[in-house]
Amino acid sequence: MVEQDGTRPRRRRRSSEVDDQLAELLAKRDTLDADKAERDRIEKEALRRYAEAQVQLAGIDSETRRRVDELQQQIADVQQKARDDRAAGEQVQAEALAALNGDPVGRKAEELAQLFDLPIKRVRRMIREGKPGKAPGSAASSVSSPRPTKDAPHGSAARSDAGTTALSNPAPTAAARTVAPPSPATDGATSA
Repeated sequence: MVEQDGTRPRRRRRSSEVDDQLAELLAKRDTLDADKAERDRIEKEALRRYAEAQVQLAGIDSETRRRVDELQQQIADVQQKARDDRAAGEQVQAEALAALNGDPVGRKAEELAQLFDLPIKRVRRMIREGKPGKAPGSAASSVSSPRPTKDAPHGSAARSDAGTTALSNPAPTAAARTVAPPSPATDGATSA
């Protein structure tokens, strides 16, 4: 359809409306794209912060495991040293009891148990382990044997059931020599 002036206004009008609509859509798209670019930037920054924190956390976990392992090794070392020190101290006590039980002091195991407030079985075991040449926990010290010969009254040279002398080694060890036996005058006990 042609107007009197020879133009087609409807088309022009339609073309103008389309152009306006297209321009509006393009403007919205640009706004969306700008918003999208901003969202992408924010998202990328958030992902970077997360990744940095993840790496930091992995480092913290690794350092924590390393330090805990180090501390556990220190604990194990301290515990082992304590066990070793206790074993050495218990050996000194056993040697001291053996010296008190042997000649020339000749205290009975029962007297030593009462003196040190220890069970008699423990005292007897300690006396066996404290004898010179006996290692703590050795097979010789753990084998059951007749009553220890040191339990015989002071001055007794032998036990008839064992057939051995009361003192198998007359020279006490250095550790046993450092222990001063209690004086009969101060402890009130008398040896038989």
